[in-house]
Amino acid sequence: MCKQNIRKSILYSILGMLFLASTPAFSQVLTITNQTTDRTMIVNGSTIVLDSGMTFTSRNGSTFRGTIDVILDRPGGALNEVLTCTFAKNGFSHNGPRNVSSGSTASTTLTLTFSVATANINVQNALQAVTYRAFGSSINTQKRYIWFMVKEDPAFNTEAYVHADTMTHYYQYSGSAVTWTTAQANAIASYYYGMRGYLATLTSAGETSKIVAINNSTGWIGGSDDWNGASSDGTWKWANGPESKAANGGTFPRSGSAYTLDYAYSNWGASEPNGATAENKLEFLGGGTGQWNDFADANLLGYHTEYGGERALLTDKNYIGINVFGNNSLQPAAGF
Repeated sequence: MCKQNIRKSILYSILGMLFLASTPAFSQVLTITNQTTDRTMIVNGSTIVLDSGMTFTSRNGSTFRGTIDVILDRPGGALNEVLTCTFAKNGFSHNGPRNVSSGSTASTTLTLTFSVATANINVQNALQAVTYRAFGSSINTQKRYIWFMVKEDPAFNTEAYVHADTMTHYYQYSGSAVTWTTAQANAIASYYYGMRGYLATLTSAGETSKIVAINNSTGWIGGSDDWNGASSDGTWKWANGPESKAANGGTFPRSGSAYTLDYAYSNWGASEPNGATAENKLEFLGGGTGQWNDFADANLLGYHTEYGGERALLTDKNYIGINVFGNNSLQPAAGF
């Protein structure tokens, strides 16, 4: 943004003030009881319940409609593993049992489907009824990880959006005024519904409209053109989120761009970007149609966080760890 456009930025900021309040806090809706001690599974032993103390609270505080994926990551080996659920109720179904055959290194997903508005207590009961068993002649004792990802039906939650990747995404605005670098670090350190946060990466007009509808405030989003220092200036990319893993690093267009694009969509304001080497981060201009502006990292703005397509990290402890042993003298961990 050049000096002649400062007035325009101030105008957008004033309009954005109408929406300045942060999006309601995204609390951790799914709580795993065992956050520090891994489960123990004896090969050919009894089926174990993953977590009989797991709790669930939906976004609206009372009911939930959508799906919950229970994802088993495994290191392979001559071992068969099974995930299933023993809960039964009208409006609930699942695709279990999910079997992973001996020798496979593939993950498998048990999907719990709540096709009608379901009371939180029944969602919780279903989660507490998910079971695991391992059997076979030999094992790989590397730890297994079982993850949980919640996907709320967008028709049931106006803050949910079905993304081009077919997954449900969520968007949160923080009014804390920080630099782009700090905003990105804050976004990546957050997670919701089992998904890792990142500065929003807007790849369609529909996605932009969703943010405008949820919280149309001026703030940082995840674009950058100094991802490789001065040598990358002018080549705009999504610097985080699943888009950053595209073939060309998540490139999107600017006027006159001559580089190879991963994404065709952009929403630059008039004459933007125009900040040359001084403005290398992407600003979402609030109060209008969500147009973009290039802006210097040192400026202090709120920011838009997106959740979707990125699984939470191991450090988030949003998983259940299972250690598998072949010694039948060992017993499954107590307290479940």
